[in-house]
Amino acid sequence: MKAVRRDGAGNRGRGARIVVLLGAGLWLALAAGGARPAVAQESLESVRAFIDRTADMLDQIGEAVRESESDRARRVFQEARALHEQSRRLLDDGRPLLAMRVARQARETALSAGRLARTAQTLEERARMRLERLQELRETLRERAGEGQQPAIGRFLREAERQLERAREQYAQKNFEIAFNLLGSAEALFNRAARLLFEQGGAARLENELEQTAGLIDRAREQARDANDRAALDGVERAQAELDRARDASRAGEPWRALRFAGQARRLAAQAAERRDAGVSPAAVQELIVRWDERRTLVDDTARRVGDRRAMAIVDQATGHRRRAGELLGGGRVEDALRQITLAHDLLSKAAERTR
Repeated sequence: MKAVRRDGAGNRGRGARIVVLLGAGLWLALAAGGARPAVAQESLESVRAFIDRTADMLDQIGEAVRESESDRARRVFQEARALHEQSRRLLDDGRPLLAMRVARQARETALSAGRLARTAQTLEERARMRLERLQELRETLRERAGEGQQPAIGRFLREAERQLERAREQYAQKNFEIAFNLLGSAEALFNRAARLLFEQGGAARLENELEQTAGLIDRAREQARDANDRAALDGVERAQAELDRARDASRAGEPWRALRFAGQARRLAAQAAERRDAGVSPAAVQELIVRWDERRTLVDDTARRVGDRRAMAIVDQATGHRRRAGELLGGGRVEDALRQITLAHDLLSKAAERTR
């Protein structure tokens, strides 16, 4: 009898445990079933946020890659961009785990491109190129600001110009790290001025510039195809990619980035167009420098006579490009010298137009 009672008690105990386990299993199944959509949604949003942050990271590294002018860094960065676009497509196709994996690969590849860019470029070169870019941005914003600007725009521009001048002084004294940091402060101020300016009604003008840039790219592409110049076609496609980024930035309400990308697109298109004159000789570039020196005297004298400070500032900017052209030509970098003296002539023409 005792044995029977023990067996009955054992059966009842096992039965109770089975009921408990079944109940727990049912509860977990129900809980999992109810939570799965929320967990999936949270996972989806976290992957989307990761990919969005990767896009911001690519923008920052892309600037360093472009400034470095390193072909190897540019190729690796293009691979990173392709991986990033692939991760977006995978996410849109409902494959978040694979999208995250590819997005991580995009980041690692972009970081590699950034390291290559830093290795290829000294701090002096980075500061010089940033200085040139901000000088161009300053001129662009000043032209758009005009007389009827908001007081806040003027304040931001004046403070940015003070930072820019301090950076120029530090650069001249070979304090390149200080100069580079000051240029970062100046760029932030120029960006704030740009946002206010375009909120005030500069969007239509930006759109017109983007269309003009598209026309330049189309003409450069046609010339490259006629000449069957693969290198020029590659440059045109890079210009088109920058124009696409400019349009994206414009749609996102970031006019300063749109201006920067559009300017880069125009420079790349101009370089591609210049290749039809491949084989330009040092003597030809030297002739352009001599012609610039002759033009400069006339334009500068006229600007001073009429008291146009903006024109005088543009002449000073052009002088920097002319000086750089001479240095590059002396170092045997003929094509780079040609680009610099071409910029110098363009700026001189711009200053001359103001004084007519």
